[in-house]
Parts: sequence; C-alpha cells; structure tokens
Amino acid sequence: MQRSAHPARNHALAVAAGGTLILELLMLVFVEKVFVGGWLGDHALLGLGERLGLVGAMILYSLALPGAVLAIGVPLLRLARMRAERAAWTVALGWLLIIVILAVVQTRVGEFFKGALDLDLIRGLGGGSILGAVKYILTWFWLEALLGLGGLIGGIWLCLRLSRWLRTVPFESTRLGQVRSRWIRGTVGVAVIFVILDVTVMGLWWPSVAWATGRSFVGSFARTVVAEATDFDRDGVGAFDEPADQAPFDSSRHPYAVDVPDDGIDTDGLLGDLRREDLPEVLLRATDARMEDPGPPRPGRNVIVAFLESFRADLVGAVENGRPVTPVLCDLIERGEALHVEPALACIGYTAPAIRQAFWGGHVRRGPTLLHDLKTAGFFCATVSGQEENWNSIDSDTGLVDCDFYEDPRQDDPEHVRGGIRRIDRVLMSFDRFLAARPQDRPFFVYMNLQDCHFPYGNAYEKILYTDLPENPSLGKSNADVLWRLFVNQAANVDRGIGALRDRLVRAGVWDDTILVLVSDHGESIYHDDVLGHGLRLTDNQTRLACVVVHPTTDIVAPYTHTDMRGLVRSMLAVATPVPHPAVRTPPGRRVLQVLGTMKKPRRLAHVDATGYRVIYDLGRRLCLEPSTGRTCSLDSDRAEDRDLVQAARDLIRHWEYERWLMEVP
Repeated sequence: MQRSAHPARNHALAVAAGGTLILELLMLVFVEKVFVGGWLGDHALLGLGERLGLVGAMILYSLALPGAVLAIGVPLLRLARMRAERAAWTVALGWLLIIVILAVVQTRVGEFFKGALDLDLIRGLGGGSILGAVKYILTWFWLEALLGLGGLIGGIWLCLRLSRWLRTVPFESTRLGQVRSRWIRGTVGVAVIFVILDVTVMGLWWPSVAWATGRSFVGSFARTVVAEATDFDRDGVGAFDEPADQAPFDSSRHPYAVDVPDDGIDTDGLLGDLRREDLPEVLLRATDARMEDPGPPRPGRNVIVAFLESFRADLVGAVENGRPVTPVLCDLIERGEALHVEPALACIGYTAPAIRQAFWGGHVRRGPTLLHDLKTAGFFCATVSGQEENWNSIDSDTGLVDCDFYEDPRQDDPEHVRGGIRRIDRVLMSFDRFLAARPQDRPFFVYMNLQDCHFPYGNAYEKILYTDLPENPSLGKSNADVLWRLFVNQAANVDRGIGALRDRLVRAGVWDDTILVLVSDHGESIYHDDVLGHGLRLTDNQTRLACVVVHPTTDIVAPYTHTDMRGLVRSMLAVATPVPHPAVRTPPGRRVLQVLGTMKKPRRLAHVDATGYRVIYDLGRRLCLEPSTGRTCSLDSDRAEDRDLVQAARDLIRHWEYERWLMEVP
C-alpha cells in the first residue's frame, strides 16, 4: 500500500459518488422524466448524444459534490478528535442519507407538483412565506412528515452502525485503497472545475443537458452555490442565474429591477428604457381606470363578494355523470339575474395574491382598501369565511381585521375544521349569525371564502354527482379520474351552497337589493397539465376563473381579472340608474397580464386576450412561446415568420414593466 493513500476515504468517496449517481439518474429518468419531455415539449433529451452527455455530466457532478463535502467535512470532524476512517464514513453516509431523504420527498411530493417544486412554489403555498408553507405542507402531508422523521432517526442510527462496521474492513488491500490521494484529489478537482464551467458557461453550448442536470439535487445545489457566490452586489441575482445579472456590481440594475419610464436608463436589461409612448393606449386606460373614483355608493344596495377556492371556469354549465354541476348558477344566468363574465383570468395562480388584488384594486396596497371604502360609506362589513383569514396576514393586508362582524374557522368548533378549513355548511351557519347581528338600517358588505374545492378534495358534505367517492384517495396520475370525481362533486356542493345562500337572502328580504360577486381565486389542474394543483403552469386549467355577478348594475369589461374587483364593486354601487340589460364588453386590445412566480420576480409572463389567445415569455431563456401552436422563438429573432410573436412578447414585457413600476409609485 502506498503511504500517501487513504484507503477508507477512497472507498467512502466511491460509495458516496456511486450512490449519488445511481439515485440521481433514477430520479431524472423516472420522476423528472427528462427523456420524455414535459409541458409544451420544450424540455426533453430525445437524442442519443444528449442522453449520453447527461450521463457523463452526472458522473462528474456525482463525483464533485460528494468529493467537496468530504474534503470539507472530514477535516472538521478531525478537529473534534474523530478518527480519519470514522470521519470519512460518517460524512459519506450522511451525504447519502440526505440524498435518499430528498429523493423520497421529491418522489412523494412530486406526485402533487411533478417537476414544478422549487423555492418560489414553496413560498407560494404559504402565501409568500416559508413558515406558512411548512404549516401548509404539514397539514396535508403530516403522515409523510411523521414517517420521514422516523426514517431520519433510523437512517442516522444505521449510518452510525455502518460507519463503525466499515472501519473494520481491510480496504488497504484493495486496488482502490492503494490509489494515491493526489490522484483522488486531482480527479475530484477536475470534476469540480467541470461543474463550475457547466453552471457558468458550458450550459450555453448544451442548454438541454444543462437544464436536465439542473433538475438533479447536485445540479440544483451547485447552481445555488454559484448564484450566491456571484451575487456580488447582493441584489438577489447572480452573474450566472437565469436570467443573469448583466450588471453584477450595480445593485440598481438587474433583470427584476424597476424600469422607470422615460428616465433613459434600461435598469432591467429588457428592450431598452421603458417609454410611455410605447405603451398601448388600452393598457394606460385600464390601469388609470383602476385608480379612478366613481363616486359615493347610492343607498339601498348591499354587496357580497364570495371567493370560490379552485373553482374552474369550465365547471359553470358542465354536466358530470349525467347531472349538471352548477344548476343554481346556470338558473341565475338563464333567468337574467346574473351575468356570466367570460373570460376571467387570474394574474397569479394563488389564493393570497388574488384576494389582495381584489381588495387593493392593483398589485400593491395604497392606503385604504375596498373594505375601508365601504366602511367609510356606512356599510356594515363582515367576514364569513371557510379559511383562516390570518393565513399569511390576508386579513390585515386587505383590511378584513376592521370588519364589524368576523367569523372564520378559528371561531368554529375544532371538530369541524381541518387544516384551517371548514365546509360550506359551517360557513352558512356563520352567515346566519351575521344576518341576525346586522343593523337593519345600514347596507352591508360581506366577504366570503368557500374552500370546499381545496386540495385534497376530501369527502364532500353531500355526494351529489357520485355515490362511490373514497374517503382518502391516493395521489398520482393513475388516480386522476377518482380525484376529478371528488373535485367536481365538491364543486356541486359549492353550487348547492350558493343556492342556500340565495334562499337565506330571500327570507331576509334583501335578495333583490344585493349584488353578489362570485369569483374563483384560480383554477385547478387534476393532472390535466401533468400536474396536480395550481400556480404551476400558465394554462387555462390553472388560471381561468369562474366569474358570475348577480344583480349587476353596469356593463362589465372582459377579460376580467382580480385587480378589477375594487373598481367594479364601487362602480356598481355608485351608478345612479342601473343599466337595463348589463352585458360583458370586450374593448379591443384588452389583455390580462399573468405571472408565474411573483410580480417582483417572475419566471414567466403571459398575455391573454378576450379570445383566449395566450403569449408567454420565459425570462430565464429569453424565449417567446405560443402555446396554441407550440411555436417558440428568441426575443432577439429577426425572422419574418417570428415577427408577430416577438412583437406580442415585447408588448407583454412592456405591460409587466409598467405594472412593476406602478407598484413603486406612491
């Protein structure tokens, strides 16, 4: 044996690297499905060369990361007087334990999110906070969390036992054990250099392989480290992020910086400086209209705004198992009492942003909200909700904390609350108490939130459409039909609950004087987009809204989005003479801005017009997409056949830049 060799460390590195490689390749092929392709088909390794390139890259990634961890971890444990052999095996087995835990989590949670799970999505689940996301995930995956904790404890015990046993194995007699340390260090060094080059520059040469390695644990970790290390100006964007920081030493300039109109500075590196003269007139009119004051409310009208959690637009008028899903809504529309507003679309496919936008009348709060508008005008204001409205501070952000009457699951019997949510029958009991408490001489405003269509689509209050609904369905695409039946049956319960709400208002003698706005917060994909949930893709399944307005007094502009809510309610209350036959108007050129991520840091942007035509811009890859045809092109393309798509993407980017700037205007 060569004296400069470290047999135990050599074998520990081999075990850690080999285990990482096998697990990562299995995850990429069978969970991430990188050889098949995903949504829009723009990400897949279909050629033999790309697939071999991925295998080669993953060999180097799987050697570099465990090698670097061993190089750092072993000396640290040696400082704690741990023997070299034990330190090497402790670090190697600990690394593998972490990789296995991550794989199990990704496999289990991946049934829900598929390849869309990332930090922004986790924050979105919590309404914007990591703490809220942890609470959300523990609510629905508490059993998995408990099993995971047990597995972690068992894994640590097993690692300690294995490391003790492995110290007795005579590795010095093997060929690998006799390899000199400098050769091992050199090989790991080459692998580390490759990883750094792949993350920084080589990804430009083989973007498909770089995308696939980025879906792995080791690839994602390497990119995070490089991003943090190259964020020299600490503006949150690294020099090699997607999109990259083109001014790495100037914190005022980065891809998500606010581009102030007409200041001559292109702070976000997109299309030059933002100029108001380049903005479509219809966009300026729409944003200005959100800030207009329609005047004080006219006496004699009440308002109820009810958010329908995850209620898809195509549920209105749908037939399931030979029965109508929404007979109450359809009856109101057919009799002319209600206006079906189509299309209606979410800007951001999550609950909290939708509610905030509705009360703010925009993407940022400027002083009073819709609730304060009405409270100041003398309305008796109430919150009657199926969700805990303090979740992610929705109640304080929107002003709901200032309501005269307030009941959500926190005031209900805990036996009827699951994960901070209660069913519509319990919400209606709260509404009964509101009706009994309201002053008869004041108009009222009620905010409601009906959560029955929320994941995991638990057993409904009544089995309206199906009688064979399981209590605890398993997730997975193979079970999509069962999940859909649960989901649509929940929707039928919501519709029936809306009928019960109407009956209560009729008995109270205020039905004819009440404007009822029913709108969903977002859509829901029951594996229609290869994912389960919402906020994961910019598609109609996940972003199109059901929107029905009962007793409207004005025409309603479409496509409608949540930022229109505040102005719509105020204008319907302020009109002196109601329009005899309100209708949906679609001004030419009007489009809804959609965001995947957040307004301040989007991953993708989209424009949708009244016909449903959608254009998408991917900020990371500077790619324009047309989902209806699958057409893609670079934002810099000068080909004649791409001209219309590039122009549509430019209009989309300008719209986002303008809205982003408005968020900073006092």
